[in-house]
Amino acid sequence: MIFGQFQFTGHSLRLRPTVVIVALLLVTFGAYLWAQDVPITVGDGSLFMRSAVAWTGYSDSGGKIKTHPHNTKAMTRVEITMPGHNQTVTCPNNRKCTVVVSYGATDITFATGNNGRGMQVSTDFTQFHRGANDGELLHNDPNRRISRVVVTGGTPAFDNTASAGSTTIVIHYQ
Repeated sequence: MIFGQFQFTGHSLRLRPTVVIVALLLVTFGAYLWAQDVPITVGDGSLFMRSAVAWTGYSDSGGKIKTHPHNTKAMTRVEITMPGHNQTVTCPNNRKCTVVVSYGATDITFATGNNGRGMQVSTDFTQFHRGANDGELLHNDPNRRISRVVVTGGTPAFDNTASAGSTTIVIHYQ
């Protein structure tokens, strides 16, 4: 029998090894994609929230809480860039991590469960509308700036009042 050719009740099946190899490659690639970072970026100068996962894919609890669909992932770190102060906060495994962003009278809270997994986003979502795509939300009031960023549960903790705008927060979730 030639490699790649199998005999089953008198029939020859030549593609079987190829199908198995392709299936294994697809499973491996799928696992690789699942392990990838799906960050959320928050920035001002007209507040936006960009998610690698479409906001329409989050489950919605009454317009105030959206739950990330990948509930086994964890918030791993938060990168804060603001005028005069840039910092990366590491969120330890198996520990709750919370990020609160204040924008005018709107607070946006990103919080994991007590085990550090799963993430919920809490805010008044009626203050937002769809941006350029399903992964982007824009605040209805484009004239405000991020006024404060607080990260708890991470190392080191972070609490800073943003000054002149141009603040960006990247929440890594993998």
